[in-house]
Amino acid sequence: MAVRSIDPFIEEIPYPNGLYRARIFHNVHEAAFPAHYHKSDLEIIIPTGMRGEFVCNGKYYEVDQYSVCFAAPGAVHSNRFKPEVNGSHFTLQINMQKLHNIFADYMRVGIQESGVFLSMIPPLIADRTGEFRKMAFSLSQIGSTLSGVDIKGDYAALLADLGTIFSILRSAAIKVTAENSPASWQTSVHRILDVIGPFGLGAASLSEIAEKSALSKSHMCSLFKKATGGTIQNHILELRIKYAAGLLLDKGLNVSQAAAESGFENLSHFIKVFRKVSGVTPKQWALRKQS
Repeated sequence: MAVRSIDPFIEEIPYPNGLYRARIFHNVHEAAFPAHYHKSDLEIIIPTGMRGEFVCNGKYYEVDQYSVCFAAPGAVHSNRFKPEVNGSHFTLQINMQKLHNIFADYMRVGIQESGVFLSMIPPLIADRTGEFRKMAFSLSQIGSTLSGVDIKGDYAALLADLGTIFSILRSAAIKVTAENSPASWQTSVHRILDVIGPFGLGAASLSEIAEKSALSKSHMCSLFKKATGGTIQNHILELRIKYAAGLLLDKGLNVSQAAAESGFENLSHFIKVFRKVSGVTPKQWALRKQS
């Protein structure tokens, strides 16, 4: 039976100044990340030993182990990766305001200039990925620096890596086309995602989501499909199952309790959807993760 990971092992890599957040997702099975956006962060996704798809503002991109994906602030994006053997992907969320300031202070690049080209980054590049992987390793080492250790050398390495980011992204932005620009409907999709919430519990019906998003139901469904390639109903179900999976493990709830907490009134329906999303029943999921 094929098991799809809805809770991959995550290695957090903290960095104290808030410039970025780095995480490594270790995926033994397929991993799916539903549609979302970051208000002020640039997200860079670097897969290793993984293949799959990346959807950004309604455009589909095939991803392999040599690809690097980018989601500019506000870009609605999702990804689904499958390891060739045992894979992982490194994600880097960089605070754009702090990045602009560093470019201005240390590289003499004006905030307006960096803002223009960073807003035109294509969602996927397939060249110069070796430099990005080297950068990712360096950033993970910096993030792992123990408290109290002199990190002047590490900070210099960080600036060097950010210089690499700058040069690669600027050259990528030169090749920009109109389709890389922020979509006109982006703000509306943000409202839809905000109403739905991170666990899919923000509204009880499509009509309620539409009302809170200040959109007609038909227009809302059309925009969401255009932006993500999927339906609102499936998006909500996937979010709720991810939430339920965490409840089964982190809070030790039983199947009935997890179903109720994640918004499912019918236990049989919950088990059916859970199996469709994860590949196993809730009980099998809990037992597999505990073993």
